[in-house]
Amino acid sequence: MSSQSNYIKLIDRFWIWTQNINRELINGSVPFIDRRTLQSVRAQLLDLANMVKDEYPFFSDELLGIASVLFGGGIGSSYSINPSAFGELFIIIKNLKIEPFNLALWNTIHPRIKNSSFGLYADGHFGPAAEKAIKEVEQRLRDIFNQVRPTSVEPKEATEIVGALLSENGAYPVSNWKTPSEKSYGRGVKLLFEGFLSSYRNPISHGNRDISKQEAVEQISLASQLMHVLDKGSANLQTARDQEV
Repeated sequence: MSSQSNYIKLIDRFWIWTQNINRELINGSVPFIDRRTLQSVRAQLLDLANMVKDEYPFFSDELLGIASVLFGGGIGSSYSINPSAFGELFIIIKNLKIEPFNLALWNTIHPRIKNSSFGLYADGHFGPAAEKAIKEVEQRLRDIFNQVRPTSVEPKEATEIVGALLSENGAYPVSNWKTPSEKSYGRGVKLLFEGFLSSYRNPISHGNRDISKQEAVEQISLASQLMHVLDKGSANLQTARDQEV
């Protein structure tokens, strides 16, 4: 998808244009456009179809079809508009105006991640939305650390908190570490948290990095998964007390 601003601007332009044409049709007029406008609208329809092909593949296919049949025969230097094709275009543009990004993803996202990131994502700010999700995971780990080890000094590095909480003798295990499969799962979860924070959180702390919508979706989804993993953990109070000593 093109940049968020170009995408939204294109939808806005189409929204204004389709409203104007729709008013003419409602008033009983037969809209005509010149050749330059025809070429511009057709080119922009193709651009829009390309921009939404990942987000709304059905709309993308329909826009490609509409571009080829939207305009009818010309009278002199003017061209008519196919009312049927225009009606379909109007509905698509209206839907894109209301929801320019497919938000179905958020039905399965952890509530804490949704609360922190949804608004930014819905406005098309994908990088900041992913950054918020990553920071929310780190904050959750810090909150757990302070709950289970209230008298300990909170480590500065998030990966140190992961070790204190999620290792085999950690204060907040998500596995009981008894069987080989449980030990494997526990080690894997610990490595997953460490990798997540090292790969995504640390670069963010040293300056913003532009990321694509796809990268943002992947990071937000992983942040959500990690939150759900933490939901399954429980404080090992004896270990926590031993570590306080």
